[in-house]
Amino acid sequence: MLELIIGRAGRTPACVKRKRRCRSSANFVHDRGKINLVTVKRLGLDRSGTGDAFFAVLAGYLLNGCDLIDAVRKAADFVSECIEYAERLDLPWNHGLPFEEFLTTLK
Repeated sequence: MLELIIGRAGRTPACVKRKRRCRSSANFVHDRGKINLVTVKRLGLDRSGTGDAFFAVLAGYLLNGCDLIDAVRKAADFVSECIEYAERLDLPWNHGLPFEEFLTTLK
């Protein structure tokens, strides 16, 4: 299943996230006529709030002048780190992400 995240494919930048890929989570980024694939290792099960956290971090990086592909990579890495921590804490899937501990890593 694909979700359109930002913009529209075509002439404007776009990021499409593919869910439920076996061993990795993939983000397809279309920017200036080029398609890039940004992947991170898939950790644990689906968790409530991961998309919200991804968008928030992505938007923050874009607003601070980060290039789209780097912003997608940083957002995906941030969410992965939060998911890994949630798995270590053995939090139920619907308790969301324990992202507060990692906010200081966003630069």
